[in-house]
Amino acid sequence: MIRSLLRPAPLMLMLAGLAIAPLALAHPSLVRATPAADASVAPASQIELQFSEKVMPRATRIELSM
Repeated sequence: MIRSLLRPAPLMLMLAGLAIAPLALAHPSLVRATPAADASVAPASQIELQFSEKVMPRATRIELSM
């Protein structure tokens, strides 16, 4: 009885993994930045970033470097 219940377990785990995989690949990407990436500009008081989709503030980390 127990053996017959365990047979579909690997299949169920594989299907669950396939269902979750697209969520892991759904990250917003940077579409445009003002000033442009790697541009030499005077000190800027404002930076504008445009992403491919809505950014979730709690799950997002943006790193600026000079």
